[in-house]
Amino acid sequence: MKRKLLMLELLHSRAETDVRQLERERKGISGEKMVRELIDEKMVLEDVTLEIDGSIIQLDFIVIAAERVTVLEVKHHSSDYVIRENIWYFNDGQQASNPFYQLERTRGLMEKYLRQRGFRVPVWGFIVWTNIASHVYGLKQDDPFMTPGKLMRYMSENLFRADLMLRDMIDRDRMRVSPFDKIELDTKELASGLHCLKCFSLEVKRTRKTVLCTKCQYSASTSEVVKAHIIYYCLLYDRTNFQIKDIMTFTGELISLRTLQTCIGQLVETGILCRIHRTEFQLLHMEELIRRIKD
Repeated sequence: MKRKLLMLELLHSRAETDVRQLERERKGISGEKMVRELIDEKMVLEDVTLEIDGSIIQLDFIVIAAERVTVLEVKHHSSDYVIRENIWYFNDGQQASNPFYQLERTRGLMEKYLRQRGFRVPVWGFIVWTNIASHVYGLKQDDPFMTPGKLMRYMSENLFRADLMLRDMIDRDRMRVSPFDKIELDTKELASGLHCLKCFSLEVKRTRKTVLCTKCQYSASTSEVVKAHIIYYCLLYDRTNFQIKDIMTFTGELISLRTLQTCIGQLVETGILCRIHRTEFQLLHMEELIRRIKD
């Protein structure tokens, strides 16, 4: 899951936040899911932030092949648009931002990044428009614009070969925490409790071994819930170190101290946590754990 989306999901339950921002992020994720299913995962990096000569770019997808690098910017809009003389307008006539300008800037910086590292591979870029109910009128034949169907043809007609060395280099250089994902919040105002691991509601019931969501009926083991809430706590409080009492407070003391100690001990054994002092621990590989959480 994207870091920003996870934060917004948690804050929606724990604090009074602008639900419109959450809805926008959810729409973007639904479009990215569609694209993800069309691309060989060996050739793609997703949600990449790079700093290039002082400029920071964020890329939804990079398809990395020996023949060509393709930058994909996913748009899942609900409005219709009209293009007149290279200017985008909403249906009501108000001017809208032109996504082709941002795409070209991103494509150019990506090409520069590769050349600085000795890779003279061409870089192409496309807007992928994923909402079939939204239309863009006035597109030219050579505009860098495609639907999921056209993306599928693009991937099948070009017999790309994965460039794993280049993929690994970009993955090493990516920023682990994007400045675009920062959300200002007052942690003193956060409610306590246990989240459902599926819908993030705080309306849950504890049994001895499980946590049941009374809203969507999703059930998870207590050990899974403890692991997730350590990640949630570290994400919202922007830290990797914590004490057991912090997790007790964060979860509203709905999990007993003894159960927390047992679950945390298991996480230390599996290498997810490391013990600093008797009651203080550090969460390891936090960003990777966040990415593994399903949307």
